[in-house]
Amino acid sequence: MLGVFPDTSIIDKELKEIDAILNAINDELNNINSQRLSNIQSQLQAINSELNSINSAINNTNSELDTINSELDTINNQSLSNIQSQLTSIENTLSSLQSQYSSRHGNVIFTSSQNWTVPSGVYKIKVIAYGGGGGGGGGYSTTYTGGGGGAGAVVYAEIAVTPGASLSITVGAGGSPGAGGANPTAGAAGGYTGVGTSYGWYVLAWPGGGGGAATSTANGANGNGGTPANPNIPPEAGMALLTTYGLNGTGGVGTDVAEPSLFAPGFTTSSNLVIYGEVPSYATAQGGGGGAVNSNGQAGSPGIVFIWWGD
Repeated sequence: MLGVFPDTSIIDKELKEIDAILNAINDELNNINSQRLSNIQSQLQAINSELNSINSAINNTNSELDTINSELDTINNQSLSNIQSQLTSIENTLSSLQSQYSSRHGNVIFTSSQNWTVPSGVYKIKVIAYGGGGGGGGGYSTTYTGGGGGAGAVVYAEIAVTPGASLSITVGAGGSPGAGGANPTAGAAGGYTGVGTSYGWYVLAWPGGGGGAATSTANGANGNGGTPANPNIPPEAGMALLTTYGLNGTGGVGTDVAEPSLFAPGFTTSSNLVIYGEVPSYATAQGGGGGAVNSNGQAGSPGIVFIWWGD
């Protein structure tokens, strides 16, 4: 008996319908995928465009920063150069002022005779001069003492001067002492002290007299104190004696030494006399003590000159 086979046409028809449905589904999926891919690509392009804009902005900012840094470097270099120039100018000014101050303020002390040149920028000086003290007389061999030497005079003066002018400084020596013994000798007078030029003296302090020798019947006489001498100055261009005061040296006082005060009447401690800087302590212008019995006298102290300016 022959078997019954299904109708293949029907099956073919159904398979075709299925294929059509699958093709439609694939087409739809392709459309969907194509649209999504296009959207993604569009978004990526938009993102890339934004990134390009940001990079461009960053590049512009970097360029502007480079310009600003270059301008700041220029400003800093100019400011540093200006500051250095100003500092150099200030240092030069200070150096010049210090040089001017040091040349116009100062003092000098003379313990020996010499010439002195007035410093640059100095137009007025003040002077104190002491004459040399006299030597003490010698004592007699058995009984009497020698006389004390007199102190030198002290003179103060203010003098208008010319820078570069030469002043002659003479410092008086101390008087030599007398010898003691059976034939004692008198002490010698000191030397005068002066400040002047070839024309004469602006300042002149006479020395103290020497003490007398003792004798077999009496003590030696004390030496007289020195006296301030009147200045002997003719007019000179740019030079003039403005003011002067003097003090007699103290007379000898036997075996003690005698010395004048630093200040004469007219310039006491209450006056406007000011010495620039500190004046050292010197044994000046003292008269030598007279010799004790059978002893030599003492030598007188030398004179001295103080000059200062700028006060």
